[in-house]
Amino acid sequence: EIQNWNMQGFVIYTSNITPEPIDVEIILYKLDGTILNNVASYVDVVNTINFDGSAPENTFQYTLDGKNTGIFSFSNWILGQPVAGYGIIKWTQNSNAVQGLVARAHTYINVDKKYGLNTILINGGQPF
Repeated sequence: EIQNWNMQGFVIYTSNITPEPIDVEIILYKLDGTILNNVASYVDVVNTINFDGSAPENTFQYTLDGKNTGIFSFSNWILGQPVAGYGIIKWTQNSNAVQGLVARAHTYINVDKKYGLNTILINGGQPF
């Protein structure tokens, strides 16, 4: 049995609503506005192509196939302390699409066997 298992993090689901691939970039910031650095080992990306977590200052980049959903997860209980902040999601595509993504996130925390989960609509659940 795991005793006092502490974990906090979030998962961002980005869905490509176009038929063509989209390049996605996620940038994470601390509450003071500085970019959250040296956290690539805490990130996992699933169902994407060409994931790159080695860009300067931890901008995480990947390609998302058309009509597909990628999963970006981050465990932000670093060195025994939770890290709060915010992020930006950017996308580019070789087309004239005005809107390309819809996204949502889930946050989770497990502290001393007490578990919490929240769902967050990104951009109010509207395409961007």
